[in-house]
Amino acid sequence: MNYTTNYHLPQWVESDRIMMEDFNQMCADMEAGLSSNAQATAAAQATAENAQSAAEAAQSSADAVADAYTPGNQPYAVGSY
Repeated sequence: MNYTTNYHLPQWVESDRIMMEDFNQMCADMEAGLSSNAQATAAAQATAENAQSAAEAAQSSADAVADAYTPGNQPYAVGSY
């Protein structure tokens, strides 16, 4: 039996006896690989969404600070001497 270069999947030749165990192992390996990739993708997406939320919160804070101290809205103090 031959195997593919990148993922070691079975490549049967005419003289090979196809065994159920070989087929089932190939499917189990593909399932594990696909599941691993799906989990990694979900984790990366969650990280990106968290980073975007943090950036939006920082921008919102910066906007609030900028709006608080505009020329038309300067802070002042009231008191007497």
